[in-house]
Amino acid sequence: MLELSNKFLQLEIDPEGAYITSFRAGAQNIFFPRTQLDYNGTSKNRGGSHVCLPQFGAPGEFNLKSHGFGREILWQVESQTEDNLTLLANKVAGEYEELESRQSFALVDSTLEIVLSVRNNGENPLAISPAFHPYFNVAGQEEIKIDGETIDITDDKFADSVYVNSPKLVETDLFNLELEYEKLPVTVLWTDKKADYFCIEPTYNSISFSKGEGYLTLAAGESATFKYKVSVTVK
Repeated sequence: MLELSNKFLQLEIDPEGAYITSFRAGAQNIFFPRTQLDYNGTSKNRGGSHVCLPQFGAPGEFNLKSHGFGREILWQVESQTEDNLTLLANKVAGEYEELESRQSFALVDSTLEIVLSVRNNGENPLAISPAFHPYFNVAGQEEIKIDGETIDITDDKFADSVYVNSPKLVETDLFNLELEYEKLPVTVLWTDKKADYFCIEPTYNSISFSKGEGYLTLAAGESATFKYKVSVTVK
């Protein structure tokens, strides 16, 4: 497990999947910690945060798993300091073998900054539509506020996903969040209510692979960068 910290925040990352297993501000969990939960006899990871790469959601016509391969492959440490980490993944099997991917994680005061950079090193175009999938801790709560609007997080509609323009402010009983994005304009609100988490997931263009349109096509030699910031104020 890889660990980052500063005087405000602590972050733990599993290089397998570049998976954030824990994100805390002191003793307060900001992300619901990664946990194995039982789904009718099948164990699934829930909690923490992971990248959805190359796509968010179902793969559509592409030969990929739901949410892609990014959360399953082993990422290599390219550089690390006390509060900054860069992970590299390349030579993935299949049609995305020439996709070079980097994720950078930085703790800057009370802000977590995540940057995903991808480059097509091959000759054939590659489709991508990435996202980040954080599970925010909502222990003991039935409502939160998103951009000033009170949201009933127990509503069954969130099991089917709700799509909104990228929210900027989130208020819970435990902490407040300021969110910033770059190249991630569509946010998905989701929870299956299996534990105390509520997902606020920034995406490039939601389920564009499943729809068969609206994804980004990287030409040979082309790059793209996606950024996500979470600033925390604990109550």
